[in-house]
Amino acid sequence: MTLRKKGISPIIATILLIVVALILVGILLSWGQGFIINSTSDADKAIDRKCIGAEISFNYCDYNASSKTLSMIIVNTGKIDFKEGSALPLILIDGAKELYNEKTNLLENEEGFPVGSPKKIDVDLEGAGLVPPFDVEIRSSQCTNFFAKTICK
Repeated sequence: MTLRKKGISPIIATILLIVVALILVGILLSWGQGFIINSTSDADKAIDRKCIGAEISFNYCDYNASSKTLSMIIVNTGKIDFKEGSALPLILIDGAKELYNEKTNLLENEEGFPVGSPKKIDVDLEGAGLVPPFDVEIRSSQCTNFFAKTICK
């Protein structure tokens, strides 16, 4: 008497393995799709697309010790106009790491800062007690992730 062992035929076993693999791939793809959508939307929120290409260059920056005046010429060398009503605050940190931010808007009483235009800025530091060199930073209310930086001596 011979005993025959019954089991799953190789064809049925292969089909079952393929079905299980497809189910796992489907679960992984649905999770991955949600993960990628959330990740890219977070990145889009971090980048302000209307401000890509914003750039300000410092053509000149000098401190006159006798008049206690910091003079600079900035140029909008980017691809966007800084609009009327937007602010370009100036932040100074002196050689002793003291902060000066009295000049809250470089564009006050002006009609924006169009591409290619230069702007001369004089900051009177008389009585501020600041010492050179100065780390100069300009930020923008229109483009919150934008800033331009230089050192004036």
